[in-house]
Amino acid sequence: MAETPKRVGTSQPPVDGRTVRFAHRRQELLQGAVAYALEFGVTDLSMRKLATSLGISHTALAHHFGSKEALIFEIFEQLRKASVAAQAAGQRGDPQGLLEEYALWWTKWSAPPYIPALRLVFEVLGLAMRDPHQYAAFVAAPAQNWLDFLIPALRANHCPEHEVEAMATALMVFATGLQVDLLLSGERERIDAAHALFISMVEERRQRWLRDAGVTE
Repeated sequence: MAETPKRVGTSQPPVDGRTVRFAHRRQELLQGAVAYALEFGVTDLSMRKLATSLGISHTALAHHFGSKEALIFEIFEQLRKASVAAQAAGQRGDPQGLLEEYALWWTKWSAPPYIPALRLVFEVLGLAMRDPHQYAAFVAAPAQNWLDFLIPALRANHCPEHEVEAMATALMVFATGLQVDLLLSGERERIDAAHALFISMVEERRQRWLRDAGVTE
């Protein structure tokens, strides 16, 4: 039997053939894990039950994703990236119009098809609040995504610079607060009315910014 040729002039470790052979399955398994989490949640996630649901062994699941916490992080990241991508796709390239898109955002993202994803996101954030050290990576990204969206919109609408960060935070907190209220109470009519009232208040403030800046629409 011929000897395995020695590799010359490289310090790279040997390639794990099994890893290469099953690497393409990782994304497929992750999508399956996201679907499982959307249905059953993650607080009491059992890696063994998930593996059975995905049709693989517990060992194989651990090989692909490591710990339960690491897998939850990847599930959360999939949801976050999908939300950011959808948000970016809806933007018209006009920063001034982003506040209008903020108003439309509630109608889209509070619709019934998105409720399971919202519920899962807040469940994960609840874990992060209970154990901030273990789940620290979950905390910063959602807020930063909101601020990255809102701050340019506010500046384009001539919000005074000293108010920009506080106003962006208020817009972010109001939207997420409505989401929590909707998930807990299901009282859509009341919550939609609150959203409409808040949007009218933001629009009044925006018109004042434009007047103070000498801008006419």
